[in-house]
Amino acid sequence: MEDSFNTIANTFEGLYKEKGSKFFAYAFPVQHENMVKTHVEALKKKHFDARHHCYAYIIGADKSKTRANDDGEPAHTAGTPILNQIRSSGLSNILIVVVRYFGGTKLGVPGLIAAYKLASAAVLKEAIIVEQLVEESICIHTSFEAMNEGLKLVKQYQGHLLAQTFQDNHCEIIVNFRRSYIEQVKTKIKGLQVLGINISIVETS
Repeated sequence: MEDSFNTIANTFEGLYKEKGSKFFAYAFPVQHENMVKTHVEALKKKHFDARHHCYAYIIGADKSKTRANDDGEPAHTAGTPILNQIRSSGLSNILIVVVRYFGGTKLGVPGLIAAYKLASAAVLKEAIIVEQLVEESICIHTSFEAMNEGLKLVKQYQGHLLAQTFQDNHCEIIVNFRRSYIEQVKTKIKGLQVLGINISIVETS
């Protein structure tokens, strides 16, 4: 299972022109499909006078969520070329929207495919690529006396502390760890239990 993947650092813009038509390309980092709708709707308001707002996205460390939308262009002349450019880049958690302003000259099917491809390539050229880690949350349950051991684990395995609650003589720590560290953390906790230290993992739904 993938432990990390490449995505873009922020929102980026590009522009491609062909025979009077302008293709404004936007690349957005997205974590889930609801964000796609938000960005597309915002661009439709911004470019309310444009003929087409075509897009494609890939989401997930395993790149399992994909979609391409031609938004009125001939089938597979817009969304598919955009999607293919994302696939070629190897990126995930990315949405590319290409907004077209018609310039008066029809480009034909080959011309449209090339234009949407090159517009997507233009914005990807501007993008800054970053690594995104795949993380999982676990809840560590400790006594007050063992709390420092729990916090040492968080630091040792570069965890991100999400929440910490205290009740009676116990503490619960919810932490995000890199996926590849999860089993190591669990093994470490079992080892501490053998030593008589009151620390455990609470399974969450």
